Amino acid sequence: MEERGRTIITDQQKQSLKHFFEKGMRSVGSPLVQAAAEITALPPSIIEVSSLEELGVETIVLSFDHQKATMEVSEVSSKGASEFLASTDTVNNFALHFKASSSAIRTTKEPVSVLVKRVQELFNQKYKDVGGVGKIPYQSLRNHNVTIHAAGLPKGLTLKKPSFYGRKQLEDIIKAEDQISFHIGGENGAQSQTVEEILDAMCGNGRFLVLL
Repeated sequence: MEERGRTIITDQQKQSLKHFFEKGMRSVGSPLVQAAAEITALPPSIIEVSSLEELGVETIVLSFDHQKATMEVSEVSSKGASEFLASTDTVNNFALHFKASSSAIRTTKEPVSVLVKRVQELFNQKYKDVGGVGKIPYQSLRNHNVTIHAAGLPKGLTLKKPSFYGRKQLEDIIKAEDQISFHIGGENGAQSQTVEEILDAMCGNGRFLVLL
């Protein structure tokens, strides 16, 4: 289920750790841990476990990152604790527990394409609510031919095509739906749209243009 292996600590790293132990790095959360991590290039979690092992304490740290696609279990342990893990199904059981819950979480998430469509519809509706015709003219926005002031967007976000947002940003916009409002402005109060945008707006409203 999981791949396990002890981190190899070189002689030079051992000497550096010994130096920090002698300076007083003998408790979890010691301010010397970060300094030791920088000098040895070892993760702080390994140094913390080494500090406890130096005091005769056997320690196991298991971690599972729900955001990683590989869904692997990371293990940091003292030598004695590692031998215990090798003789039991502890890590496998830990992995199975969180993989089951993580799978349940992942299956309930909407695809990004669905979130993009929802935000697209939201923006278009907010645009229509203030007198806009059809869809938001993103090309005119880029060309500064029309200005749409968007209030209530999540902190740090500006109005742009929904497909340019990431998943978290799309989710935040949907959550803030009731707070979002638009105000249309432009040069001399007039909107200027491209021919493509005008045609798109007309077709979107169920109108047809016949060229003779």
